[in-house]
Amino acid sequence: MVAAADTEKLTQTLAVERDKDGFVEILDRKNRATETSGEGIFVCGSAAGPKALIEVTTEASAVASEIHNFLRSAGRRKTPASTVDAASCVGCDTCMTACPFDAITLVDRPDDAPRPAEVKDDGKLAVIDDQVCRACGICAAVCPEVAIAHNLSDEALFGRLATLTRGVDRPIVGFYCKECAGAALTLSGQHRDQYPEGVRLVELPCVGRVSALHIVEAVRLGAAGVFLAGCAEGRCHYRSGDASAAEQRRLAEELLAEAGLDVPIEQWHLCAVDRTSVARRLRLFHARATGDAAELAALERELALLTAAETPTCVGGESCAHVH
Repeated sequence: MVAAADTEKLTQTLAVERDKDGFVEILDRKNRATETSGEGIFVCGSAAGPKALIEVTTEASAVASEIHNFLRSAGRRKTPASTVDAASCVGCDTCMTACPFDAITLVDRPDDAPRPAEVKDDGKLAVIDDQVCRACGICAAVCPEVAIAHNLSDEALFGRLATLTRGVDRPIVGFYCKECAGAALTLSGQHRDQYPEGVRLVELPCVGRVSALHIVEAVRLGAAGVFLAGCAEGRCHYRSGDASAAEQRRLAEELLAEAGLDVPIEQWHLCAVDRTSVARRLRLFHARATGDAAELAALERELALLTAAETPTCVGGESCAHVH
């Protein structure tokens, strides 16, 4: 069975993803089996792949229930959309290009709108559609003028970093998304896996919310190493959060190199099945970043013994045990 001929046009119109076989992609076949990557857009039947008639009937009932719940709750997103500070926005297209949901457009700046001194009368202004915005924070992270306000503000993040690292000698700072990486870390904590005492974790809606400024600030506060943990590779819930984080990591590394600082920064792709290895990964990164030779040698011996039995990397789809 192949996808209908108009599936590509339909998914482009609705701004939802297709899977590798050309069908409408389901967000998570185990836990969110009727949800697509578009907020408020649900799928059932053969639009998502070959189905038996009884499956189609069951899914149709599930979609009707999902739509009812969605409308009653005024949408799945509980956090407010990002907003643009007109007094700081210079009308570049950085945020518009970065937004994975096409929620940002450039418009002619109204005559009565505040503007930076360098913006001429015919300048543009970025505008965010609050009905489309998913509040991932990617736009706020990439804005070169820091002109976008996110519900998790830069001030709040800097404050968290200062509080978490206060009094800790050479901490390891980890920025992680609340989705897949959050599931792995939560399950690891529930199983009482042991982390080094110096590890400090900062939760983000999406790992794409992290900016180079946040990474550099963590280092300024004494971090011996920084890691960015997002969803399983290619399975970002906000489509391009991992790619945005990778670019911010690169920028941070350049800034630190210019300052003569050699601090390791790693990016990890996690999901719930990584629960058994995430603590070991944290211990290994901590040992490398802090130069703990004894701990590093012990961990390398442990890893050598466990390599054959290591849990395979999550590839998403039905084999993924994401927990939300």
